[in-house]
Amino acid sequence: MKPGISRHSKPGTLDDYRDNWWCPVDIIQPLQRQADDDGHRFVLSAPPPSFLDNDSDKTAAEIAQLEKQGNAAEFLGRIVLSWAKDHPDDARLPEALHRVVVATHLGCGDIGTPDISKAAFQALQRNYPQSEWVKRTPYWYREFSVRDSLRK
Repeated sequence: MKPGISRHSKPGTLDDYRDNWWCPVDIIQPLQRQADDDGHRFVLSAPPPSFLDNDSDKTAAEIAQLEKQGNAAEFLGRIVLSWAKDHPDDARLPEALHRVVVATHLGCGDIGTPDISKAAFQALQRNYPQSEWVKRTPYWYREFSVRDSLRK
């Protein structure tokens, strides 16, 4: 969670200020990113409690696994795109693909987020051209967060 006042949006509504889903940085909030030869690694910003001293390798592995999952828009978008590929007749897909595109805008972004947004947009346009969700989804989003642009 971010410090300060929590979100002001009502549950079940989208927050225009992108406080809607999890971000990789939310997972590693108590950690600091430090550059190393491989590009980055994580270290605790405060010393761990003594009972965790022997688990630092396990902790690092778990954090790396969590970070691989990426942000919510990408994680959930990959699931929807996979489902769309395997179950194209599912009547729920036009709305789900629309929501993936919206999630890529109103959620956290990463370098891969525009690809998920574009893939969902194209699948929606190509496979469900008569759907009302096509009209609600006039474009896809190509932006990503400043945090990830600094990783280059």
